[in-house]
Amino acid sequence: MINTVFISGNLTADPELNYLPNGTAICKFQVAINSKRKGPDGKDIDEVDFIPVGVWAKQAEACGEYLHKGSKVVVQGKLKQERWEDKTTGEKKSKIGVIAWLVQFMDAKPASAGAPAAPAAAPAAEDDIPF
Repeated sequence: MINTVFISGNLTADPELNYLPNGTAICKFQVAINSKRKGPDGKDIDEVDFIPVGVWAKQAEACGEYLHKGSKVVVQGKLKQERWEDKTTGEKKSKIGVIAWLVQFMDAKPASAGAPAAPAAAPAAEDDIPF
């Protein structure tokens, strides 16, 4: 079986960096992927897909430090489906995200030196799926 995905796009917001009780870093962010297709009338239709991404360990810390809203990235990883039951309605829900093995920073230059520092990382639960 093969479960490998490459995505390229821009962060929709600043990444969220958290730490598990054992000290392992988890960074979560969402990537917007823009594409175009032809409609039935021949006109271009712009489409955007929003993909949640989770990164672990040292790479998570680098993402939390250097990425920001709008950063261009290429992500290599695997698809992961999260499933749960809505506590209010009892309805079964799911979403698919990417657990990243590699995040390549594609911006030509880092965020401006005057950018505000990222907020302090909050602790994460042991069973958090990083997206």
